[in-house]
Amino acid sequence: MTQGGNPVLPVNCTANITSPRGSHLGAWVNAPDRAGEGALLYTGVHALDRLLWLVDSPVQRVQAAIRQFSATSRVEEAIAALLEFKNQAVATLAVNGPTYPCGPTGWRSEIYGTEGVVRIQARQSVAVSGSRLTQQVDVRKAAAEKGENYNFRRQARAFVNAIREDGDSPISGRTGLKVLEVCEVVYGRA
Repeated sequence: MTQGGNPVLPVNCTANITSPRGSHLGAWVNAPDRAGEGALLYTGVHALDRLLWLVDSPVQRVQAAIRQFSATSRVEEAIAALLEFKNQAVATLAVNGPTYPCGPTGWRSEIYGTEGVVRIQARQSVAVSGSRLTQQVDVRKAAAEKGENYNFRRQARAFVNAIREDGDSPISGRTGLKVLEVCEVVYGRA
């Protein structure tokens, strides 16, 4: 994107997601042989996907630390990562998935760029602030009317329709693969 002939670029970004992993989810979430891993693949992958989409540049370097809140946990419950992108943007990713009560799921992203900031709070609001525009859109009413998981139902419906109609999926397999490749780097396997 350009503004006045100059590119509008992301500079410093954050993505934070917290989702408690209690008995309401089922045992598979805490079983590495069934879930693959823990908090990063359960909920953090969504925050990472949004971050990669908003920055829109290949990840060049990742530094990450993985922790558990409980000594008995079989999967990771906390991730802190620093991502550096080819376009010179940097981002922090924080993922928390404790098994103790910690309130509702929270998910926010902030993209600070050369012309302003975009703040996204899932199922609550999107705000843009900068030298040329300041606007906030409240989405709580729409989210409440459509149900907590309306976005997942909409995405699943679009995917099924693409299969039925032999069309393109709104989100390509390549996009999903890129997100999983970054997950592998966070885990230290790539």
